[in-house]
Order: sequence, then structure tokens, then C-alpha cells
Amino acid sequence: MERLPEEVVERLLEYVDKKDVIALGRTNSVLRRKVNEKIYRQIMIVDLSDEERRSLRVKGFTVMAAANIGKFVAGLSAATFQHIRKVVILSQSTVQEWDYSAIFRKFFEQWKRVRVPIRFVNLDINSLRRMESLNGYIREGSTHYIEDEEENEISGQLGDEAHAMVNLTNWMIFDLQELNELPPSRSLEELSVFEESHFLSKPQYTLSKNSFRLVHNLRALFLCSPEATSTFIDTFQGRTKLRLEKLSVTSVHSFKNSTPLTYPTLNSIVDLSRLQEFEFKANCSYNSCETQCIINFFRGWFASTRETLPLKKLSLINYKSHSSVNNLTQFNYTLENVLFSPCISNLQYLYLNINDLARTGVNEGLDFSFHTFLKGLAYLPDLKTLVIPDFLNEWIIHLPRFFNTDISTFNLLVNQCNCAGCNATRERFNIDSRLHAESVSGESQDATASSRSNTKKIDTTVEANLKYFHHIISRFKRQLRFLNRNLYTINSVLNYEERPLLSYSGLDEYVALFLHSCLLKFVQNLKLSCPQIEKLNLGGIYLNTSTLLNN
Repeated sequence: MERLPEEVVERLLEYVDKKDVIALGRTNSVLRRKVNEKIYRQIMIVDLSDEERRSLRVKGFTVMAAANIGKFVAGLSAATFQHIRKVVILSQSTVQEWDYSAIFRKFFEQWKRVRVPIRFVNLDINSLRRMESLNGYIREGSTHYIEDEEENEISGQLGDEAHAMVNLTNWMIFDLQELNELPPSRSLEELSVFEESHFLSKPQYTLSKNSFRLVHNLRALFLCSPEATSTFIDTFQGRTKLRLEKLSVTSVHSFKNSTPLTYPTLNSIVDLSRLQEFEFKANCSYNSCETQCIINFFRGWFASTRETLPLKKLSLINYKSHSSVNNLTQFNYTLENVLFSPCISNLQYLYLNINDLARTGVNEGLDFSFHTFLKGLAYLPDLKTLVIPDFLNEWIIHLPRFFNTDISTFNLLVNQCNCAGCNATRERFNIDSRLHAESVSGESQDATASSRSNTKKIDTTVEANLKYFHHIISRFKRQLRFLNRNLYTINSVLNYEERPLLSYSGLDEYVALFLHSCLLKFVQNLKLSCPQIEKLNLGGIYLNTSTLLNN
């Protein structure tokens, strides 16, 4: 193996499980270096049990339990630290508070010795609400406070240790004023602004020349809240125009926030014609919104360009899943009539989170046409991945009309195939539904009713069965919890490759049941509109269209 080309060894290591990779690294120094490169290059920290970690679907990362942070830091040497390029914290401090200060301290110490560019992402919202970011830790640790001669005033000056911060390729700040306290950096590529609320009035910032240089050289910008978006625009409008590759913005139009985000306003500070990835988190609950702001944002953008945009990824999110009729009507109209345009024909990844509600049937009165939606997808000839996390919440209620049938959505999904596998799944459903009802109520259920009925069908009029159906849907949705966690605060779907999916094997039989009943026909229609599409994520139902349709 020592004599094999390095790229061959790297490929071989991709097919070896973690235990054997570690054993291989103990054989000699050459293989130890290659193994360390693989193990330490990308690290993901999660708050999952060992069993749940085995159900993770993620490539290229070494997954570590948050409980093992201390062991990780204790074993991190200069030799292994130099291999790290990315760390993503996906654990969530709730009842148990995870302490990341040991990692911060270790990285700070190592950066004093060696320059290693690292992308460090902390998505633990409670940690960030305590303003615990790595760049903040470094800044605090390298700030020296000096009293004037009369001891009336204390000023902070960055010491020599602040050079450690330039090893970070991404920074998280909690207000724009922090930019004035940060050192110059040529490594900075990505900035996240996490500003949750303005207690009195919107702040006015006076920024230094270095702050403008830092922002002007960015490749990616994440404005994680409506406050961060509006403050950023007010501060930089008319003073710079950014040439970003990746942008995430958040906008709320309500009676309180009466100024909606418009295309001309956003384009005045960011050249939207250059974006390769764009995320739009918005809602409009302002019933007197005459401009139809969500619709007109995209309509104005596409009307302004005569050429095909370089956009490869697009994420459209109903911010905080606002369920007002005006808001949902605008999103539906955007999907049916505005969003799919020849202007975005380069699109390869599309994420749509519009009706992320807890139960199906909440908005049955709202009209939505799957036929029109699929026709729109035909404008995206290069689309390879489509993710609709709320598909099993609100999208599926429109499937009966798509198939021109009067039967219920529940019935359509579970009772339309009579193969042996589907019959067996329905029999298990009827048994599990009764047991689930007993566990919830604490009372024994009448088993004779199900025995008198056809056990090879599911009685979709029985309330206990409907509740168990919702329980199954919630399990499908739970598989997406890292992709969607903190979506309305600091998370961004644009970095989906850093957000693992969970895969519960117990749901496989229901995937087959839904496909045999009706979803396979739906996927076939979708494939006709989008021939290049390869991956579908329909509310936690993961489908590879090539494998599915070939079989």
C-alpha cells in the first residue's frame, strides 16, 4: 500500500469502516499520515446516541458525539491539527449544556504555532445566544484593556494573538459594530450576521475602512434574521455593491415591519446577477400588501435580466412557516406562475419549504396545482436534486386532484396496491396502530373491530389509524432534523452538504407502500418534466430516480 499512488490509497480508505481505518493508521508512519488526513479533515459533532449515529447519511465527515469533546481535545496534537479543514457543531444545548470552550482554547493555542485555514461552524443556537463563537473567543482572548492616565476610561486593543483569527475562513458576528473590532483578513470568505432583535430602535453603525474591506471581499453572506437583513442594507446601501457567490437573506412584511424587501433594494448592495446560490427566507402577513411583495421580488429579478443567471442552488422558505392565507397564497402563486423561468435554467438544486406545518389538511382550502408545478419544472433542464421537506404535511393533500380521484389522501397513499408486500405492511399497520392507541390512552382497544374488517386494507376513517399515520409522517420528518434545525435562526440549507440526514430502516416498508399506491406514478410524471433529476427528498422519503425507475 505504501507504493500505491496517494489518490488510490485515498479511494481505498473511502470503502473501509472507521474501526479498520484506525487500525490501518497504526501500521506505519506513511499510512498513519494518510489515515489522519481522512479522519481529521472534516469533523462533525452531533448529540446522538451510538445507535442513531449509525443511521446518519453523511459523506466525507468523521462524526463525533458531543459527549466526547474532552477526549477529542486531549488527543489533538500539532500533527493532527494541521489536517483539519472543517468543523461543524450540530449538537443542541437544551437540558444538557455542551461546553465548546475546550475546542476554542485548543484551536487558539494551535493557531499561535501554525497557520491552518479552517471553516468552523457552530449551529448550537443556545451557545450562540450566549455569544459563544470561535472568532469571538479569539477576539476576547487577544484583547488587551488599557486605562488612560486619569483612569477614567478603558479601551480595548487587539494584541498580537489576534492573528489567529485570520486562520478562520468564516466568522459569526452578533452585530455589525463587531466588524470594527476585528483584524484585517485575506482568509475571510464567509460572514454570518446573527442579530435577533432590536430592543428600542434600529441601531446606526459607523464602520471603519477595514470593516468595508472585510465585507467587500466576501464570497458568501448569511443574514440570519429580518433585523440582520434590514440593518445590513441600511448600513451598506449606496456605499458598496458586493460580488457574492452565495447569499441568504431573511425578510418579514407585517403591520409592524411595514417595509418589504424588494429586488431593487437588495440588488443595490449585492449584484444578484452573479449569484450561484441564493436562499430567500420570507413571509408576508400584511393583509394590506398591495404589491404582493414575495411574488414581485422574483418577478422583478427575472424581468431585469436578459441572460440566463448562473444560479445553481435555490432555497425558498416560508419564514417561521407563517400560515396566513395571504402569505401562503403568494407562495403558491410564486411556485405556479413566477419562480420557474428560463432565467434560472442552470439550477441544479432546489429546496422548497412552504407549508412546514404539523398536521395534514390545515390549508385544504388553498388551491395548488401539481400539474402546473410540474410544467414549471420543465424550465429547469439541469435540475438534479429536489427537496420538499414538508411534502408529507401539506403538499400531499393535493395528490387526489392530481390523479383525478375523489378518494382521501390517506386512502390514496396506503390502499391502492394489492401485492404481498403492501398487504403485509398494512397488516402490521393495523396491529401497530392499535398498540399505539393503547400506549397513548392507557386503555385496551377493541381488537375485534379490526379482525372483522379486511386486515389487508387500512380503514382510513378510523381516528386511531389517522393518528398513527401522522405518527409515521412525523418519523419521516424527524429524519430531516439536522437539515431543518434552527432554520429560522442560524441554519442555511445552502450548506446542505454539512447537514446529515437520518435514515430509519423501519420506515422502508412504508416507502414501498406509498410508492406502490401512488408516489411512483407521481415520480414518473416528475421525471418527464425534469429528465435529469436524480435525487428526491419528499418529506424524508429519499428516492434515487435512476435506481427507482430502472427497477
